[in-house]
Amino acid sequence: MKASKPKARTSGKKLKPGVVVRIVCYPRPITKIMLAHVSRMTGRSLSSFLIMAGLKEAAAVKGVSVEDLIPSDELEQYARVRLGKGRLARNAR
Repeated sequence: MKASKPKARTSGKKLKPGVVVRIVCYPRPITKIMLAHVSRMTGRSLSSFLIMAGLKEAAAVKGVSVEDLIPSDELEQYARVRLGKGRLARNAR
């Protein structure tokens, strides 16, 4: 069976503004539960938690800081902690 989308590339044709790039991963059930649990503990969405973890790993491999990889305004979007109904929201008030 052939994938419906082309493989991810780091170069090539520039995307139009607003075009979404999809990244799909399929963690095993226990891994999925643990990642969701820890992302809730940190007050981040699961996607932001995974992106920040990936950026930290990429920065370590390259031997630079995360701030050197992407612009600071984009980094702030992933580092932002959301205040919901959980423990972090109660402590922040």
